[in-house]
Amino acid sequence: MNIWHNRTCLFFCILLYLSPAYTSPHIKLKLEGLSDEIQHKINSNISILQGNKISDNPNNLKKQVERILRENLQALGYYSSSIDFKFQPSLKNTNRILIVHVSPGIPIRIANVNVILRGEARQDKDYQLWVKNNTPKLGTILNHNTYDHFKSGLSSLAIQKGYFDATFKKHQLCISPERLQAYWDIDFNSGQRYRIRKIRFRNTNIRKEYLHNITKIKTLEYYSTELLEKLHRLLLSTNWFNSVVISPILLDTKEKKTLLLDIIVTPSPRNRIESSIGYETNIETRVKNTWNKPYLNSHGQSFQTNINLSAAKQSANIIYKVPKLKSPLHQYYHFNGQFKREDLNNTKIHEIKLHMSRFWKTSNGWKKAINLHWRKGHFSQPGITNKNILIYPGISVNRIRQHGELISKWGDSQYYSLDISKKLWGSDVDFIILQTQNIWIRTLVEKHRLIAKWNFGWIKTNDFQRIPPSLRFFAGGDRSIRGYKYKSLSPQDDSGKLTGGYKLATGSLEYQYRIIDQWWGAVFIDGGQAMNKLKDSKINRSAGIGLRWQSPIGFIKFDIASPIQASNDQNVQFYIGLDQQL
Repeated sequence: MNIWHNRTCLFFCILLYLSPAYTSPHIKLKLEGLSDEIQHKINSNISILQGNKISDNPNNLKKQVERILRENLQALGYYSSSIDFKFQPSLKNTNRILIVHVSPGIPIRIANVNVILRGEARQDKDYQLWVKNNTPKLGTILNHNTYDHFKSGLSSLAIQKGYFDATFKKHQLCISPERLQAYWDIDFNSGQRYRIRKIRFRNTNIRKEYLHNITKIKTLEYYSTELLEKLHRLLLSTNWFNSVVISPILLDTKEKKTLLLDIIVTPSPRNRIESSIGYETNIETRVKNTWNKPYLNSHGQSFQTNINLSAAKQSANIIYKVPKLKSPLHQYYHFNGQFKREDLNNTKIHEIKLHMSRFWKTSNGWKKAINLHWRKGHFSQPGITNKNILIYPGISVNRIRQHGELISKWGDSQYYSLDISKKLWGSDVDFIILQTQNIWIRTLVEKHRLIAKWNFGWIKTNDFQRIPPSLRFFAGGDRSIRGYKYKSLSPQDDSGKLTGGYKLATGSLEYQYRIIDQWWGAVFIDGGQAMNKLKDSKINRSAGIGLRWQSPIGFIKFDIASPIQASNDQNVQFYIGLDQQL
């Protein structure tokens, strides 16, 4: 039944696709009589053959064309077609034309369909749904491809769901050209579905208890390729391994059909060092260096150091991650130490921060955390110098969803946090800080993306001057309102110096268009303000254009932005760096 898929039918596609489809040095073929529907079905199921030798002899050419036409028409259910040939006299210096007129005739239709499922597939919902959705109705015109597709679907489901002993007891497509009828007769026995008896990890540098608690596969759980894909994804997401290969091995037991999952892992390099560089007009060149140790020991504990350097600010950050044995991916501790120095917009900051967090990740993707912060430092602004020690617990929740890894076609990011400081437990100032950040990415149609961002913040305190500037709200800059200098927007004191605000509200809307290959163009508008009172606030707006290069590590962006109706001290700003979308 698959003859038409193989040898000669590919040549025939040339005849149908061009109509007239083929021109030899001496004879041109012209096909007539086939409806657009029949011709479309043939063209959609075969490919154009390149390099076939076609006879220039008229009689041989007729035989070739007739054989190929009949094979293809029969595959579509037309077994009584008639084919006539006629040569059209050639004009001076032109090829002769062989006109092929085809009358498909009366098609053969499905008279009966007999599909029998045996074994555990009989109660399998996926098999039941496949049979329901792919069985042709009686009276449908015969199509060999539909029959082959139905059979291959049964076999594919067997592989996907672990029916490794599945066989066809019978599969017949019976055709009666005299009665113009066709009959399906399929008897499929899936046998038993295989279950996972045990998992074996090889070459692992992590204790197997941790790995088993990541997989969370129960003994005698049903096998499926979907389960293997999920397991592969989970193990790679730990960053402990450079590669993961999973192989099912059938076990010879007298019990239920079982198998062993043999998992061979390749450990990640013990050290990963990354460097990146960016540019922003008012802070000039900025450099970021990251040293990451994906695993320090067999418990999967990891270590990361980030160093950020620019003329205006410098920081060093150390993160130590401790996964819990119970659920290494979804439950873990973060211990964080940070040193920060900043001298920008008449504000100087020196501080050390220690931070501890306990994380839980839920099944729907939300990551929850309980945090405890200790911060010691001093800062100065015109006329003000302060030293303080802050101890403040907090909570945070966030979720990131995306389709596509480096370049998201669809995605969103949500972050919410609440921090509370009280003199009651030794902090130098009372405050409550609430922050939210949201990013929304959608691909409207192919080559067109829309990105929306909005951030809100709020501080409640009776002693604002003792709140460190690093906790106050400023706007402006690459990740805020482009076109304005970094942290250049906030309330001012009597001398016109920036003080930071109690509240923050910013938003951005960006449209991206794929120009060619890995290059995207962008236009955007940003707006917002850091303020003390909503009623006294002035919304600052900016607009700009950009270019995005889709590199192997993500988008590299080149942005130019300018304020809309800005004061004289604000001008065009340039931004170059890695574009972190979510």
